[in-house]
Formats: sequence, structure tokens, C-alpha cells
Amino acid sequence: PPNAQRIISADVEGVPYAVRIYDTKATPAEVVKLYDAEMPGRGWEPAFGVPNEGPDQRAFTRPGADLLVITGRDGERTLVSIIEMVGK
Repeated sequence: PPNAQRIISADVEGVPYAVRIYDTKATPAEVVKLYDAEMPGRGWEPAFGVPNEGPDQRAFTRPGADLLVITGRDGERTLVSIIEMVGK
């Protein structure tokens, strides 16, 4: 997300998953609105019907990859977890 600070980035070579966590002052609603607007132009489509998906989460897909965006508010800060799953 814009104006966010990455606080962790993790992936393991040979494993098709990665996670990145960001800290931002933006609200969860602002974050998901941004991803809703930006992702289609980057080749991602919304993935509907994800179990337990709520208003502060989004799922996107494109051939060979899926992406989850999960937000959580803690006081005046929002943590944004980006989980990427790449097919083999």
C-alpha cells in the first residue's frame, strides 16, 4: 500500500508461497478500496467465494497465482498481510 512500511517479507525457495506484512496509517476500508481499484489493471481478477472473506479482506487471482489481502486495525495503525500463492 502507498505510504506503508514493510515490516516482514518471507518466502522459501522452492515453496510456492510468500507473505509480506505492511504497517500503514490507512484504514482497512481505504486499503481494500485501493486494491479493488488497482488490481484489475495489473492483470488480477477478484476471486469470489473465499471462505470467511469479510469486508477487510480481498482475494485475487490470475493464471498461475492467487493473492490474499488481509487487513487488521490496531489503534491508529493497520497491518496489511499480502499472501501470494503461485501454482507450479
